[in-house]
Amino acid sequence: MITMSFPSEAHDFVIEHAEFLEQNVTLIQYGPSGIDILCEASSPGAALDSSQQSSRRCFPGTREQYIADIISWASNSNEASPPMCWMRGPAGVGKSSVAQSCAEYLNRSGYLGAAFFFSVKKCDDPAHYRAIIDKKILKDKTLVLKTISAQFRSLILEPLQELERHGRGVVRKVVFIDGLDECANEGSQVEIIDIIASSIRMTPLRWAFFSRPETHLVAAFESQPISSDCYSIFLPISRKADDEIELYLRGGFQNILRRRACLHLASSWPTKKDIQRLVDAAAGLFAHPATLLRFIDSHSSLGFEETLESILNSLGQPSTLPASPYTELDALYTEIMRRVPTDVLPPMCLFLGHLVGEYSGEDDFWLIATICNILASMKHLEIPLEMRILIYGNIHFYHKSFYDFLVDPARSSAFCVTASAMKGKLFDHYIQQHFHYASSYEVQGASIRISSLSSLSWPCGHEYLNSFIMLHAFVHASMPLSLNSPAFSGLVENFPSDTLRKLEHLDFRRNLIADIDYWNITASKYADVVGHTGTARVFQHTAYECLRESRFAPFEPKEFLAMVDKLEKAGVIRPFHPDLGSSRAASILHTLSRQKSLQKSSGQYKLGHGERSVVWYWEFDVHARYFHEFRTIDYAEAIKIYKAEKFSMWEEPGVPPTA
Repeated sequence: MITMSFPSEAHDFVIEHAEFLEQNVTLIQYGPSGIDILCEASSPGAALDSSQQSSRRCFPGTREQYIADIISWASNSNEASPPMCWMRGPAGVGKSSVAQSCAEYLNRSGYLGAAFFFSVKKCDDPAHYRAIIDKKILKDKTLVLKTISAQFRSLILEPLQELERHGRGVVRKVVFIDGLDECANEGSQVEIIDIIASSIRMTPLRWAFFSRPETHLVAAFESQPISSDCYSIFLPISRKADDEIELYLRGGFQNILRRRACLHLASSWPTKKDIQRLVDAAAGLFAHPATLLRFIDSHSSLGFEETLESILNSLGQPSTLPASPYTELDALYTEIMRRVPTDVLPPMCLFLGHLVGEYSGEDDFWLIATICNILASMKHLEIPLEMRILIYGNIHFYHKSFYDFLVDPARSSAFCVTASAMKGKLFDHYIQQHFHYASSYEVQGASIRISSLSSLSWPCGHEYLNSFIMLHAFVHASMPLSLNSPAFSGLVENFPSDTLRKLEHLDFRRNLIADIDYWNITASKYADVVGHTGTARVFQHTAYECLRESRFAPFEPKEFLAMVDKLEKAGVIRPFHPDLGSSRAASILHTLSRQKSLQKSSGQYKLGHGERSVVWYWEFDVHARYFHEFRTIDYAEAIKIYKAEKFSMWEEPGVPPTA
């Protein structure tokens, strides 16, 4: 037994008894565990048993053959059975529901391994796998930042092999990956397929993928040797599903009546003719009846019959939209949007535009109070019933088809939230809100103090919580205007210089201090860095941020430098020199000395004017694979720390660097 002494006043540590190889040890660990670090970098909303997934299972009696086929494949003990399965199909056919139903069944029967490193059934002791993962991440905390390949090898392949060496091998399990086409970018999606395909002979895992049949995914799954190892299933938009859609509609309407204690109406409402018209309108697309039932169910006990009648009246109306498999679904979305009161529609479109701008295509959800504090124009707005059926939980898109509808002007027409006019309105609104919240803070050196809590649209009633809510709102209302926002490069590219020039008057100093306070309170290690997820470190007067290793991969030097040039020409940023400030002389010197290489470059600029200003420093090196930046109130101290700890400061994220 290995023991260690420690001072009685020691804190922030964990003592765990774990078995590593052949010896028992008492592990004294300071700070967060490896599992804690992994959990912070994960997406809990994507878990099988999360509230976001539990409502997605298939309605009883629907998609039974597809479910049976996948369960049969997953539970087949024949070694000749393909180790991979790919269910492909267009949006709205029910792929996620099939995946959820299969995963729940396999979880009950002990075949599911989607979360095997936390609780594998029929495994001798799941804590052994957890201990291995914990040890690996504690040894190298940067694992969560490394390439997909490195993470797969260190967090899945090597731990499974180590368990096998010590006689604790995991029995055959299946891992489900739903929505592969919504994961990161096309290159990452193909990389995931390639990495998993190359590992199938080395692990006891089977892999089931569910996605739209995007061209790059079709090419990957149909290439050799992957196609020989993959069981492929196509889930089409087909009128063969009419009987199942009718069953789904009848069950849904019965549930609506049951919740209202109106089952006595079941024999007459809706009529058989009504059901048939709705089945015809769905045309094989499950997303249509699912949206329709939520829409009707969102209305009061007295209004559900009239709502159905309104929908039925809108069916078959002439449409200016081009014919597509989603014509009727788009008509339904359009009808829902038209029913939003005219005085509510403008702020509602801002609301939806904000959601679309924040949407990453994975497991996004937002707190409604947070958004309403960011978009204070919604102060007196109750979210209309017509919109509640399209978003759920903490505000979440029920189905990506509504997102697709909102961003495509050919489908949503006047309701498109990505049109230039709408983007301009949202941009101006963010600026208005930035000043709204900035004016509620007083600057005291390198800190800020709240002068008024009256800025909040949705206060919680508790002063301490309100102070954090306001800080959160200030940070997030300013984020879309930040050079680090994922959407910012698009604004710079599409907006004229006179529009961008509005940014030069922002209160960059209050915003920086708010960012630092927010990071310290939340203990967050991650941040958006020039549009990509990176690492953040904060000091009293400085926020340091970086992209490195796998996080650096999506960085585009040419696009970044073009953005910097446009902002400089618009007067949003001004060249800075520590001895000359942001004077004309500094600008001339900057022009003469700036490195133009796309491989390695750096720059330092002033953001804002006078007491609202900060200094922004950045540099990147494509060969060394890093982008570093900092925003600071005290340039001399910030650059001193940066030069001393340029690379070492990122090794222990979350702990402030030392001067």
